[in-house]
Amino acid sequence: MNKEKKQSWIKKLYTSPNHRIFSISATVILFIMIFMGCICYELLQNREAVIQAYEDDQEDYLQLLACNIQSVQKSGKDAEVLAFLQEQTVSSGERFLVYTRDSEVLWAKNENTTNTLGKYAEITEFWKMIREQDVVVDTVRWTVGQEECTISVVSDTDSILERTSTIKHGYYIVIATGLVSVVLLGLLIALLESWNKAEKNLKGTKKELDKRNRKLEKVTSNAGNMGFEKALDDEMAKNIYVQNQYNSSHEFYDNNFLRIMLQKSDDEALKPIHYMFIHLDMMDRYYSRQEIFHFMRKIRSRLHQNEIMGEVKKGFFVILLYRLDEQQAKDRADEIYRYCIRKSENAYRSIRYDLIDVGVKKPVDVYDAYTRKQEEA
Repeated sequence: MNKEKKQSWIKKLYTSPNHRIFSISATVILFIMIFMGCICYELLQNREAVIQAYEDDQEDYLQLLACNIQSVQKSGKDAEVLAFLQEQTVSSGERFLVYTRDSEVLWAKNENTTNTLGKYAEITEFWKMIREQDVVVDTVRWTVGQEECTISVVSDTDSILERTSTIKHGYYIVIATGLVSVVLLGLLIALLESWNKAEKNLKGTKKELDKRNRKLEKVTSNAGNMGFEKALDDEMAKNIYVQNQYNSSHEFYDNNFLRIMLQKSDDEALKPIHYMFIHLDMMDRYYSRQEIFHFMRKIRSRLHQNEIMGEVKKGFFVILLYRLDEQQAKDRADEIYRYCIRKSENAYRSIRYDLIDVGVKKPVDVYDAYTRKQEEA
């Protein structure tokens, strides 16, 4: 039970519009942090590899240098070794040589530095001081008699990494990864916001459709009380026809409501089905929708119980003619048209109509095809 509650809570956290932006963003940020941690680890590994490669290179150099020092040292005098180091080697603040014998530092960087070592001329104190700094030390040892001699190269770690562009490349990688992560996170948040907005719109549309369906069900459920039983024998037909007698306060069915009705009209009991599309040409005068409705209500009042009128758009109406064959539909359309002309009293430049036979096609598809063609014309 607790496991199911936990799963339900987690699911709600990632699917609820009120929580998912935060939870998904937090999850992505966590993964970005893990990814950045992996990158930093790899950069540290690369740093160690660069330093190790440098140490290997310095070891080869020191081996060669130690051989040269030993050849100079055959006389047994350190003065000759120091002269060799003074003349044949180059030191700087970033990299310098250290020569020791027994427990004494005889050479460090250059002659001036060596002369000012003071207490650090003692080898233990010297290396203690050196290792407190961020340096890399490579050493080669050999013995002369009972004394141990060493030659070491001390290199500044930051200088090594700077010469190999390791630090700069690391900065570039971290900055580039950070920027990409921020951009992706921003896009993710924008996408989630758009998702939430689309879901809200979808819920609103669903709510509106539910409202229209309830309206349609309410209208069609009253069909039996409106006298349709006498006109229709089929039970399915009873559930689709609606009353056309309205008082002056009612509006016309709109395009969406008509399409819903046509989706429910794909039944053999309702066929043949014809559409009579009526076009009102209003000349140069502007007619309000209520003025047009006032005229069309006169036409609607003459419709039969198997005929339904709706407004496609302003000045464009349709009458759905159910259960009439082709000739009956043509005669009925001509009759309605003549009544339109008579009642218009020349208020419109022209009134024309198109009679469309649905045939074996889906009623809503025929309706959509015609109205779309009129929109494109």
